[in-house]
Amino acid sequence: MVFRLYFYIGYYAINLLTLKDKVALIVTLPMFFLVLLNVSRIKDKYFTVQDIISLLIYLFFVIEPLQMIDHGRIGVSGPVSRVVYTNVELVTASSIALVFYAIFIITTNYLSNPKVPIKIFLIEDKRSIFVFISTVFAFSIFVWLKGGFSGVFASRYERLAELQSQTSENAIGALIMVCAGVITMGATILAALTKPRLNLTLIYFIISISIVLICFNPFNTSRFALLSAYVPIVLVFTRGEIRAIAFYVASMIGVVVIFPILNITTRFGVGGLAEHREEIATDILSIKFMDIYDLLAECVRYVNIHGHDYGEKLFANLVSFVPRVWWPEKPVIGGLDIGYEMFSNGIFGTANVSQMIAADGYMDFGFFGVSLVAVLVGIFVHTFVFKRRYIINGHNLFGYIFIAALPILLRGPLTAVYLTFLAQVAMLMIARKLWARELPLPDGTRPSGVNAAIPIRPSGKATGNSNLFTRTYRATHSR
Repeated sequence: MVFRLYFYIGYYAINLLTLKDKVALIVTLPMFFLVLLNVSRIKDKYFTVQDIISLLIYLFFVIEPLQMIDHGRIGVSGPVSRVVYTNVELVTASSIALVFYAIFIITTNYLSNPKVPIKIFLIEDKRSIFVFISTVFAFSIFVWLKGGFSGVFASRYERLAELQSQTSENAIGALIMVCAGVITMGATILAALTKPRLNLTLIYFIISISIVLICFNPFNTSRFALLSAYVPIVLVFTRGEIRAIAFYVASMIGVVVIFPILNITTRFGVGGLAEHREEIATDILSIKFMDIYDLLAECVRYVNIHGHDYGEKLFANLVSFVPRVWWPEKPVIGGLDIGYEMFSNGIFGTANVSQMIAADGYMDFGFFGVSLVAVLVGIFVHTFVFKRRYIINGHNLFGYIFIAALPILLRGPLTAVYLTFLAQVAMLMIARKLWARELPLPDGTRPSGVNAAIPIRPSGKATGNSNLFTRTYRATHSR
């Protein structure tokens, strides 16, 4: 659709009007053109996985640096605002993102298959009790690990201080993330099973969504966790069929208006709105809280000072689930190394900073490491998102949770979020294996023609059979 190109070009042009430094133009133009190239390949009138990826890359590595770079500085109040970077460091940071995105596109395109295997599954109402029990059990463990409901409703800073005072903080945090994944996936599956009539499944869903509201309320939950909890449920009730225009409009309202407000409420509660009203006023219409480019620049500066780590940071990501109390000498991820140095040098007020996985690749092996990570991420996305499609009760539920997790999976740190995502995937696979039965496709053949810009919705023009999955589910489920 031409609208997509109008959106990307138009918003870029608007931000050029407030350009502070010509270097920002040089830094962002290559990525801007690459995003346009990828977006021009999307022909679907509904939003797709490629829309999400393109928009995130565009906001993180085009708009944010375009708005924030000002004669060597990045922003006025961000994590690295006190640091003055050289033009070479700024260009190198952008090059890391550019190489990662380009190789990711090449990898997924190379592996793409015009005939995507599709399987349709049905979970009957009588099986919903198992999903509900799993959700309630995970909620019980979640509350227990938090130290009761007082811990569940505590502010993020209070919870962080409590966790850091415990020697087993890594193990507790990991279990909390796993429980969070089971809770959100359980509610999403029950939403997919719900029909507009009063029955046990509807009651199970109402209880489950209440549990989600308790565990993921906007006053003490990070913005990205809120996305992973609620976006899949929204996609279920829209059947994944959201027009591209509506998606982009809603996304920009969320990014430039709602997220700056949540940036305050998720840390300080509603009371923080009055205390930080001036900060909110300056944040509205800007995206300075997306500090991924800032920390890429700091990563480049760190490597220039300390050199490469030759595999240590990527290995640290692989073993991050092991509690440090069990392995005191466990390698530290790159974000923590950079965060500790920033904190000790007085650059930032906390060592808790986020870093995308491509930056860990750069810290280990330079641009070769970035390329390696991009290939591995491309293979992962192709294998679990593009290679096949499992439709459960008329919904591409894996596509839904992947969409919701993409912002934080890309922003990082990967080690802080991947357990929740993997728990969601595991819960979905268990539901498909144990509680669902496979249905035949209506014509006995597999749809073909789905290109690299694979839509997440259950029905699609690309299959040549509109509402194929939805009609199959409804016909069988009404028997």
